[in-house]
Amino acid sequence: MPPKIPRKCLKPPKFQLPRFQLLGASDCENPSAISKEQILAWQEQGIIEYLGSTKDVRPFLESATCVVLPSSYKEGVPRVLLEAMSMGKAIITTNIAGCRECVAPPLMPYENLLIGQNGILIPPKDAQALSLAISLLLSNELPHTHNALMQMGTKARELVKGRFDVARIVECYKKAVGEKQTELDSSVQVDCHADTSALARNDKKPQNLKSAQDSRLSHNNTDSKNETRRQDFEVRIVALQGESRAHTRVYVTADSPQQSAILAQKPTPKPSKAESHANLVFVSNTCFAMHNFRLQVLKSLQKSGFTIHIIAPFDSSTQALQQEGFITHNLYLDSRSLNPLKDFRTITMLHKLLKLIRPALVFNYTIKPAIYSSSVCNFLKIPNIALITGLGYVFINDKGKTSSLKKRVLRSIVCKMYRFALSKTQEVWFLNNDDKQEFLSYKLIKQNQAFLLDSEGVDTEYFSPKSSDVKAEKQGEQEQVEQKEIVFLLVARMLWDKGVGEFVEAAKMVQDSIKEANRVESNGGGGHNKTFT
Repeated sequence: MPPKIPRKCLKPPKFQLPRFQLLGASDCENPSAISKEQILAWQEQGIIEYLGSTKDVRPFLESATCVVLPSSYKEGVPRVLLEAMSMGKAIITTNIAGCRECVAPPLMPYENLLIGQNGILIPPKDAQALSLAISLLLSNELPHTHNALMQMGTKARELVKGRFDVARIVECYKKAVGEKQTELDSSVQVDCHADTSALARNDKKPQNLKSAQDSRLSHNNTDSKNETRRQDFEVRIVALQGESRAHTRVYVTADSPQQSAILAQKPTPKPSKAESHANLVFVSNTCFAMHNFRLQVLKSLQKSGFTIHIIAPFDSSTQALQQEGFITHNLYLDSRSLNPLKDFRTITMLHKLLKLIRPALVFNYTIKPAIYSSSVCNFLKIPNIALITGLGYVFINDKGKTSSLKKRVLRSIVCKMYRFALSKTQEVWFLNNDDKQEFLSYKLIKQNQAFLLDSEGVDTEYFSPKSSDVKAEKQGEQEQVEQKEIVFLLVARMLWDKGVGEFVEAAKMVQDSIKEANRVESNGGGGHNKTFT
């Protein structure tokens, strides 16, 4: 049944036929992927425009009136919504974990919608509700709100700058690293004091004089060996730097652990125990995610004096990370595979690399790194923090239906693995409160391990709106904003779980209703059309 569209949004001259656009790559490997043929078929029918994929979404966000993400997948906090909000755009998204974090309260109920200060929340997998939300924004007048699109855009920008700015996220990382560094520095001082005290006690006892001398002789021999090793190590580093000009530009792979060991150290004349803790490691399922979502964090920590190591499968973003001065280590990781032999290979490679690098702290992102790398870190007694960027397929709610046997078995296995892997992990960070509560309800972690991180942050300077699109002080500017072309944009991978199907269905509903309204208007408004209020 077509949605009931407020009649005032259909009257000229304000009314314009909206455009519906899809932006994002089709992911053929994902079981939820939508075929390119299907997308092009929708375009041929005139329902949507497919824009393909891009490395810079800003021009597309700039031209959009509203950004839509009707995802049914449990997100962390969708980055694209934060980017759109940072550019002063109203949003429509689903009332599920992660997505709802992007709409600022108070939330006003309207039928089955929730209208917030900067956008509208809809039920998941509900094209009818989405079409109603689109229709309300087409009217540009929500209940008790005039010029809604402009006001929502302004509020969106304010919300992002106040809560989701990447500078705030960077401070959270710095605090965690600083606390851990303080603990490590204290442990180094305690160890040195303990060694000195023990030697002094031995010197004061005549019966222990010989053993003390033997101990000193042993220390001297060890120091001599260490000095020889250090000199040889420095020669290798100088040679490596001479070949590459910069050690971070060398591709480091897990198949060359000796090279990893060299690059894991700083070429200082007299390396101390404290200096060996200057390494930070980030383990992820892709280099792309590290570059796209966490680049500002990495650069900030690097400026603070840390050597940044990234362990992840190499992809098109690897070289960009190396050019920033980060050391990259190739990791064999199949995030979708259930093959235990493949996972064992991943664990083995992680063990070799982490043992060689000896970092002060490790950050583990996404499901498999959070499980496997956390387990390895705890085995090696390396401090680590796990970041849960999303719960994944096995935790998706089936809307009251009984989950399949395969899904229930997988969930049970994943829960046991999480429980084991995170038992000794220092902290577990979540991007939204729903995911945090889910982990606590399954008793996967303890309450004192759980921390909330307000998304992975967005660079509000990079994603900055034109002033005329957010704030128009003159009446002429307001009319220009109201009369500009209306575009509803969905930015995501072309997956059914991202709500692409619901978006297309809602677009068709709105288009059909508007065409019918135009037909009635052109005939002099005769007859009663039950479609409209």
